[in-house]
Amino acid sequence: MTLGTKSVYLYSDDTTGNITNNVALTSNGSTAGTALTSAIGGQNYGIYSAGTVVNNANIDFSKGIGNVGIYSIKGGTATNNATITVGDSNADSSLYSIGMAAGYTRTDSGNIINNGTINVVGKRCYRNVCIRTRVQLQ
Repeated sequence: MTLGTKSVYLYSDDTTGNITNNVALTSNGSTAGTALTSAIGGQNYGIYSAGTVVNNANIDFSKGIGNVGIYSIKGGTATNNATITVGDSNADSSLYSIGMAAGYTRTDSGNIINNGTINVVGKRCYRNVCIRTRVQLQ
């Protein structure tokens, strides 16, 4: 399944809900490292949930800026058993590419467990200064 721009594949606000994802996700847009002035696409969420999440499929969000693989909120727990890859971030525009994240504000929380791999292959930019990043978390 390929997401375009500003898309969400799975969303649930139900704290008692259970999601198991077995569908590989990809993002559309510029390849990692494209100049910010000409970059397109991004701002996607793969799985955004308040309940229990198990991800068993790869998420390749290396194209576009500011994509988030899995986001856990409202005390939920998200477990990743696959590979998540994210690309470029632009801090000037508050567009951050994130493999997994938990909690939305200081009053919200979530839990994340990574049994797979998270690759950050993009660059991060702040005030038009860009640093190429390549990180792998297992």
